[in-house]
Order: sequence, then structure tokens, then C-alpha cells
Amino acid sequence: MIANDERVVLVDTGFRAETGLRRGRAMLRCPIDSLSLCGFDVRQVRDVILTHLHYDHAGNMGRFDAAHFHLQRREIEFVTSAMMSSTNPNLGGSVEASDIHTLLDLIFAGRVNILDGYATLAPGIELQRIGGHTPGQQLVRVRTARGWVVLANDTCHYEKNLADRHPVSAFVDLREMIAGFDTIMRLADGDMSRIIPGHDPIVMRRFPSPRPSLNDIVVRVDLPPLHIAP
Repeated sequence: MIANDERVVLVDTGFRAETGLRRGRAMLRCPIDSLSLCGFDVRQVRDVILTHLHYDHAGNMGRFDAAHFHLQRREIEFVTSAMMSSTNPNLGGSVEASDIHTLLDLIFAGRVNILDGYATLAPGIELQRIGGHTPGQQLVRVRTARGWVVLANDTCHYEKNLADRHPVSAFVDLREMIAGFDTIMRLADGDMSRIIPGHDPIVMRRFPSPRPSLNDIVVRVDLPPLHIAP
């Protein structure tokens, strides 16, 4: 979540409980519940950035009635192509058809901003297509008091992916993924502590919680880390 006095922006929408149950993934809490813990109502979310459309990032879209959604054109083309066929389980298996149906409804309702590469959502919030993991995989760069912070999402699942230039295990374009590592470092001004990988538990240990009641639930990556990245 990106929040200031003017707007609340959500980055990805997690997966739905029923999807997790079917896939053997436990859902700790719905993103809407996480918003509530932070003192926000779902109706305050006017913008949702979808970094890509894998099931664990693009569920629950229909629950954000006040929001417009922002994602890359190449991602939409990918998930509506023949590559989603059951004959391509390594590609289509990470996408939920019901999520894409919801997305199409949102497009027809005029609530989807379709991007081509780079975009500025608002002053201090930038989106950049990286590709690699999926054709339309994008990251989010946010200006904070400690400088630009890169929400890398699945451009690198773990810090080690970036530090060792080791690709994420799931990808559609290896060359784009490796080239993306250089882009991520450049956008973070070479500071690893300002890069937030998408699935790394180290993030929850490295950054401070807003308050003790949110320990192990929410951290503030706009604040200096408790432990500096190597």
C-alpha cells in the first residue's frame, strides 16, 4: 500500500480464499482486512496497481468498487492469448480464469488504465514494465523521505535473485529478466536497501512496523531499515 494525505494506492490484490484453498495455499488475511488494520477503508482506495496477473497478485479485484486499475497492455494480451490453454500449464497454470473475467468486466466498465512501458500514476509514483517473469510484469517506484524505493514485486522474488543475478524460477523471457536486474538497481540508485523483493520474508524482519500491534503483519519500507542490506 502507498498512502499519503491525498491518496491511497494498493499494489496488487492478493488471492481469493477459495483460490488458495483449491491450490493448497493458506490465506493469512484478505488485503481489505490489512487495509482496515492500517486504518483505511476499501472505499478510500482509488487506484490499484496490478504488477502482473498471476493468481496470487490479481484476486479480489471485484471488491474494490471505487478503484481504477493500472496494468500493462502486454500483460492483458498475454492472459487473453492461446498461451493460457490447458496445453500450456507452465504458463496458464498460474492464472485464474475467473480473475481475468473480472478484469474484462472492469475494462468494459472503463475502470482500467492500460499502460505501455513507463507511466507516472501521480507525483512520486512511477510504473515501469520490466517483463521477464511475465510479459507485462511491472514494478513500482515510490519517492519517500529516504529516496526512491522500488517495489520490485516478482521482478525478483528474493533479494538473492538480484544480488546473485539468479533468475526467478518462473519466467517467460530470461533475457528480459536478467536485463531487468540492471534496471532495478538503476531505479534504486544502486542501494539494495531501497529494493523490496516480492516474496522475501527478510522484508518483514528488516523494516520497522508502524506500531507493536502490527508486528509481523505490516512494515514501513519508507523508513530506514533496521538491518542494512549487504
